[in-house]
Amino acid sequence: MIDINYYSTMYRQNPSSEIIRIEAQLGNPQAECKGFGICTLDELDSNSWDDYRPYRIRRLKALLSWQEEHVHLVFPINGMLVPTRAHFFASGSFLIESETRFPAWLCDHWKVDSIIIPSGAYACQIREEAFEVDLPVLWQSKSVKTLADLKKAV
Repeated sequence: MIDINYYSTMYRQNPSSEIIRIEAQLGNPQAECKGFGICTLDELDSNSWDDYRPYRIRRLKALLSWQEEHVHLVFPINGMLVPTRAHFFASGSFLIESETRFPAWLCDHWKVDSIIIPSGAYACQIREEAFEVDLPVLWQSKSVKTLADLKKAV
């Protein structure tokens, strides 16, 4: 099972970045969560993370962090069903059919007004225990003017 300390040590270039545990629902928000993309993101506490068992093909756990101008997602293999791997990760890319807007709780957490991931096919790294994806971020903030300001705020 992948945990946050293992992830920070093995895969992160910047282990001081905050890592948020989430449950993701995959699918296109503009197609009633069908198709490809990120439909919803819900935060998991540490107990829920440890006890998480996937129950639907579109639901899986992930580690989320902000890295430079990208959102970094790690999808542990033990946090998804086998059909999830085959359907969403077999091609070596992670497809987002239409732009994804992150939820208000996450924008508030990172002190930005909006976080948008543009549509596209993004490279997916296959690790020993997880799939990793870096997604470019379009963000807006009234109070944060530069990326350096954002890093100070987080």
